[in-house]
Amino acid sequence: MFETILDVAIIGLLIGNGFYMDRKVKQAETAASQSGERAKDALMRSDVAKLASTDAIGHAMGADASKRAAIQVAKSAKAHMLNAEAAANTANEAADRAVQASA
Repeated sequence: MFETILDVAIIGLLIGNGFYMDRKVKQAETAASQSGERAKDALMRSDVAKLASTDAIGHAMGADASKRAAIQVAKSAKAHMLNAEAAANTANEAADRAVQASA
C-alpha cells in the first residue's frame, strides 16, 4: 500500500513537472517569437533609416548643384552688366563726339 501511494505521488509529480515544463517551453517560444518580431521591426527601421539617409544625401547633392548653377547665373549676369555698362560708355562717348562734331 505504501508503495502504491508512493507510486501515485511520483506519477503525480512527474505529470505536474511535465505540465510545468510544457508551460515553460511555451513561454520560451513566445519570448523567442516576440524577439524575432522585434528583430524584424528593428531591421525594417534600419532599412527606412538607410533610405532616409540616401534621400538626404541626394537632396544635399541637388542643393550643391543648385548652388553652383546659381553662382554661374550670377557670374553670367555680372558679365552682362559689365557688357551693358561698356556699351553705355561707348554710346556716351559717341554722343559726346556727335555733340562736339555738331558744334
